[in-house]
Amino acid sequence: MCLAAVPYGLISKRNFCYSFLAFSMISFALRQFLCAYPLVRDGVGTTRCGQLNRARILAQLDATPGEQLVIVRYEPRHDTDWEWVYSEGDNRPVKSRLWARDMGTAQNEELIEYFKGRRVRVVDTDEDTPQLVPYEERPESVGRN
Repeated sequence: MCLAAVPYGLISKRNFCYSFLAFSMISFALRQFLCAYPLVRDGVGTTRCGQLNRARILAQLDATPGEQLVIVRYEPRHDTDWEWVYSEGDNRPVKSRLWARDMGTAQNEELIEYFKGRRVRVVDTDEDTPQLVPYEERPESVGRN
């Protein structure tokens, strides 16, 4: 039974349930529409579909042999709901791929030294279309979090 506490004369329980269902379906459809167009901006400099970009980068990494270290850069106003640095949820082996946040040049160099032998790349996540760039070609790090 939906919304049992609302008096019958004030609002019809059935109409409320139908309205709620319609609103939920419209919200879902709108979310799917926005994710179909990753260039739609949310006002703070990140795409609403940041995880689609991460999935694209992940596919590129999976297609590249060898161990890799990916340094992830965020703009100062990055939407923290779109995190790129986290462990995979599935059970596939990911020992060959390591994600790390940009910590500034000195700490990045220390990390690279610790994981010597890995192919090091940088990705600026808040660009319209994030790309993997070799660490040697990257612009100077500013230690963004």
